[in-house]
Amino acid sequence: MTVPEWLEFLTAPGTDWPGTLPANEGAVRAVEQRLGLSLPPSYRNFLLVSDGWEEMPTNAGTLRTADAIGWYPETDPEMWTAWFGPDMDFPDLESALRRCVLITTDSVQGDVWVLSADHIGANGEWRAYEWWPGDDGSLLPHDSFGSLLLSARDAWVLERAAEA
Repeated sequence: MTVPEWLEFLTAPGTDWPGTLPANEGAVRAVEQRLGLSLPPSYRNFLLVSDGWEEMPTNAGTLRTADAIGWYPETDPEMWTAWFGPDMDFPDLESALRRCVLITTDSVQGDVWVLSADHIGANGEWRAYEWWPGDDGSLLPHDSFGSLLLSARDAWVLERAAEA
């Protein structure tokens, strides 16, 4: 999604999904330098419209600001050690998440959103995963950050409609 598409998404009537102030280009470039990779276009453009998201109506907590994202093992070492410490045996899951950028904060429900630098498409988009550490470790894949967020929004809209 482009910057104008994200602006439209975040300000669409009835969504109640306001973003936060945007990150500037310098902040986004600093993250890319720290990671050693260019961020996927849909996520990069999102940050330029909304640097994180304080109140996401999902189980994934909040979207981190540009300066708070990073490689999963380094960004949340406590959770990483809990799942992949010496007494744990989840080699496939550990391998899948090791080169993922953690983009959400801890949530009450425990859902995690990550972007996989090991799965970059021809369009520059990284595969996005939803993961709930309380289950069997299965990762729910999405083609991109944009498709992950749109999927979450659609689920949220359906939930709101059911409550009405």
